[in-house]
Amino acid sequence: MASWKNRPKASELFKKLPPILKQAMAVQLKSEVTGLVDAMRRAAPVSDDLEKTPGQFRDSIHEYENPSRELSYRIVADAKDVKGAFIGPHIEFGHLARDGSHVPPKPSFFPTYRAWKRPMRRRMNAAARGAVKRLIGTIGLWGGEGNG
Repeated sequence: MASWKNRPKASELFKKLPPILKQAMAVQLKSEVTGLVDAMRRAAPVSDDLEKTPGQFRDSIHEYENPSRELSYRIVADAKDVKGAFIGPHIEFGHLARDGSHVPPKPSFFPTYRAWKRPMRRRMNAAARGAVKRLIGTIGLWGGEGNG
């Protein structure tokens, strides 16, 4: 088996990698979630049929940290009608109006998420790569020394 010249430095790198990645990913994740919530609010329809006040559904979209998982957020729209039922599914998938007519769906929540999913993943991966590259540059594992 070939010897590895930079094994101590690489070992040090892998020990430092998780905290640095977590820190970089936490900042980027918060930025992505905030941007996604803003985009969902912009795409949300304003209705006077189900909402107590127009714009209630749009204004109820928010994020919060998931307490059971690290680096995890939940995005919810928790607006309720006068009876206390959530109105998000009725707006997203359609419903019957008070007069019995069908109100067509106005999807905004999930289409916005699907449109943002790949670009968010790409930016999150770029943030992780940047953190790894900064760490490698500070340790000097591959820069300036013999690589062979």
